[in-house]
Amino acid sequence: HRMTTQVPDGVTVYSSASGQPYELSRDGCAAAILAQAVDTVDFPRVIENAYADGVRLCVEIGPGSSCTKMIGEILADRPHWVR
Repeated sequence: HRMTTQVPDGVTVYSSASGQPYELSRDGCAAAILAQAVDTVDFPRVIENAYADGVRLCVEIGPGSSCTKMIGEILADRPHWVR
């Protein structure tokens, strides 16, 4: 992924490999995709780190709602909104 990247205001994207936010740039996106391909995806870590950073709204873009279901299970009764 070395395509033109547009950074939306107010959006934080977390790496599924590191669980940390990353820079939305051509190089940042390419590095995040590579890390995801060669490392273990720790989805609970991503969600817990995002929640600790104050994230309460998650939007899943893709079919099946599998991440939506996992986020609901990870966050359980804690306040959040996911679709």
